[in-house]
Amino acid sequence: MNDDAKTLVDRLADEADQCRNDDATDIAKLLDEAREALLKVDRPDKTEAIQWPVARDVGRIGDMSPSASLRVGLDSDNDVYVSVWDESGGGSVEFCCPGAGGGRSPKTRMALIELMRAMEADNAVSPSNDWWAKRLKGKAPE
Repeated sequence: MNDDAKTLVDRLADEADQCRNDDATDIAKLLDEAREALLKVDRPDKTEAIQWPVARDVGRIGDMSPSASLRVGLDSDNDVYVSVWDESGGGSVEFCCPGAGGGRSPKTRMALIELMRAMEADNAVSPSNDWWAKRLKGKAPE
């Protein structure tokens, strides 16, 4: 793939992410499809559609400690952040979208988006470890 095509692929991804941020999901889907079609020209066997999580922030309480948790989310730029906390404290790290001055770990970012989907599936099967469900339990909806 030449540099012009790579730039176009990155721009399509950025524009699709921005559309998702603006809740223009139909346009985002169209841009994703255009990006995938362009990638298939260069790598027909290696292109898959992004499967986005339902929520923008997914949390899961660990199996061994009720105070240990993992949260993975998408910020307003669709950068992916990971937060890990337990009774001793915690921290977070962020992986940026490709093409917008960051994005040095695109495979890591995509794996974390897939992790969000896996956590959503686990939370559906075992809601007792859903971080958000526990946090919001007993609070009035906003």
